[in-house]
Amino acid sequence: MIHDNPFAQAPLLFCCTLRSEEPSEMLMDALYELPYVVSVSMDVVTGTVDVTPVNAPTLWRVYATCDDAHLWEQDCQMIGAQWGKSLQIVSLEPLEERDWVRETQQYIQPLHVGMFSILGSHHPDDEAPHGAHRIRLDAGAAFGTGEHATTSSCLRAIAHVNRYHRVMRALDVGCGTGILAMAQAKIMPSSYVLAVDNDPIAVKVTKENIRRNQLHGQIHAYVANGLAHNVIRQNAPYDLIIANILARPVRSMAGAIARNLAPDGYVILSGFYEHSLRFVMARYAPHGFHLHEVMREGAWVALILTR
Repeated sequence: MIHDNPFAQAPLLFCCTLRSEEPSEMLMDALYELPYVVSVSMDVVTGTVDVTPVNAPTLWRVYATCDDAHLWEQDCQMIGAQWGKSLQIVSLEPLEERDWVRETQQYIQPLHVGMFSILGSHHPDDEAPHGAHRIRLDAGAAFGTGEHATTSSCLRAIAHVNRYHRVMRALDVGCGTGILAMAQAKIMPSSYVLAVDNDPIAVKVTKENIRRNQLHGQIHAYVANGLAHNVIRQNAPYDLIIANILARPVRSMAGAIARNLAPDGYVILSGFYEHSLRFVMARYAPHGFHLHEVMREGAWVALILTR
């Protein structure tokens, strides 16, 4: 899913600001489950400049296609009751119409992560360091350009795996804009990469970026719910499987990932905070996985697993 691109999916969006008692990844997961939600961001409200209490209240900014206050109220009550967390609506307002492509071209700078450089379609080639693997994205998808900590961590994890393992066949589950699939294709030009997402818009964006980067013979993108697609089984086993989504869906995929991974393959899991590491590993350990490496970026992590 393109969770970090609130402006690419709908012509008219609304911003609902919510308040909860404390930060909670469970609440973030639950908000993303609402069918009208496009993007969620979280800001901890600090008591002073220097001190943030452990149970600090949190403001959530939720971009969505729904402006029905009654529906928001119902869903917030449902989520609060489900997780035992108070979730209150602070405001609900439409986003002003703006030329997001022009603005992102003006303000989004090239992003350099290890041996990868993420460039907008308007950036010249010399913006990337010599020898870097250049990945070009349309400015209209600039909110999915790798700036999120989990994407950056996954890029570093991909580089790490390819230093120790010959990846000839890779699977990117929840491909979003296709950054991670393209990174694998760039770093190992002889590899075959399959990119899947349950969001048709994400797959459309990925296909456009594949063409933009001239990788159409190396990467194939499909709409799929998790690993439930015949093309995934037909092309298994994979030397590398990447899933940068959220903790709960990542956990639910453990069995399917184990079945589709080569015996000496690697798995990269991300999309969650470090405190969810044990929560995720509890599902993967019974399938014979162990933790090979942890890539940290702030509170976020990317896990590299082997068997």
